[in-house]
Amino acid sequence: MNRNLDQPSPWCIVFNKEQLKLLEYAENLKYYYKAGYGNDINRQIGCPPLKDVYEKFERTVNGGGSNVQNKVTVFFTDSITIQTFLSAMGIGKDNQPPTADNYFQQQQRQWRTSTLDPFASNVAAALYVAAMNVSALCFSSTRFQ
Repeated sequence: MNRNLDQPSPWCIVFNKEQLKLLEYAENLKYYYKAGYGNDINRQIGCPPLKDVYEKFERTVNGGGSNVQNKVTVFFTDSITIQTFLSAMGIGKDNQPPTADNYFQQQQRQWRTSTLDPFASNVAAALYVAAMNVSALCFSSTRFQ
């Protein structure tokens, strides 16, 4: 199929910008309750991987009785697990939960799956040890607001 690159894509002209924002909000609501802060069990589900990272880094810092030094932990998993992990870390949490009734008040929301967890996201945790200073950083292929 040939297409004139000077013309908008037919896929882009089906919806206007406000309609696309509404579709995004509907998707955000779905995952807010399915994998985010909308259901307390989601944060609990996200705790085991967070605990795993913490314990591995703690063993590395404290010696842990082995010669294994775990300075990086990387998770490759599905979208739902990434979102529950981010929820357990407190990332993307809004002061007011998004609902079907507060779309206009949620224009600056943090829980936005297009930035928290697009199609192919991953999370890496890195431990930095320098002299007596220890710090851990989390990296993601996405941008957190």
